[in-house]
Amino acid sequence: MTRAFLLPLSLLTALLFACSRPNPGPGTTGQSPPPPSEPSVPASVGTVAAPIATTAAPVATRTAENAFERFLLTASETPCPPEARGDCDSMAELLADGTLRMNPWGAPQTQTLRAQVPPTKLAAALARLTDPGLMALLGQAKVCATANDTEHMLVRLGRSDHQNQTGYCNQDAVQAARAAIMELTQEQFPNQSLISPPF
Repeated sequence: MTRAFLLPLSLLTALLFACSRPNPGPGTTGQSPPPPSEPSVPASVGTVAAPIATTAAPVATRTAENAFERFLLTASETPCPPEARGDCDSMAELLADGTLRMNPWGAPQTQTLRAQVPPTKLAAALARLTDPGLMALLGQAKVCATANDTEHMLVRLGRSDHQNQTGYCNQDAVQAARAAIMELTQEQFPNQSLISPPF
């Protein structure tokens, strides 16, 4: 007769409880899985960059008070050399509409010459003839220490005339204005001289 093997009641209860629990599966601890995380979205997706405010630089404009009207250069050479044939006075005038007038040096029988300066040439010349540095010099008591009446410049801007003697003055603004008007006269009147040429 075989004798039955009896387990203690507490051990039997523990075994029954362990068998009744679901198997968590390999590689897990039996704990509940964490909730799924939100997918990451690049910062640039779904966003609109704020517009960058820009301010345009102010554009200088000429009003009726400072609009260019006239540039006039007059020259009178002293003493007058024989090559001038008695005509050492000369003049060049440029108007806002591009009209160029010239009374050449050393041509006593030549009437005042007249031509029309192209718009591009006119604009380039006006940049030098109306330079603020030139206006400042013409507004001084003397443009330079050696200034004399062998040359005179006048610039009319609106209702104001800026003028002075510029003979023997060689500041950058004066030389630039002198060169600008001489370039125009040489282009438009190639066989004439505004001032005494080198002999």
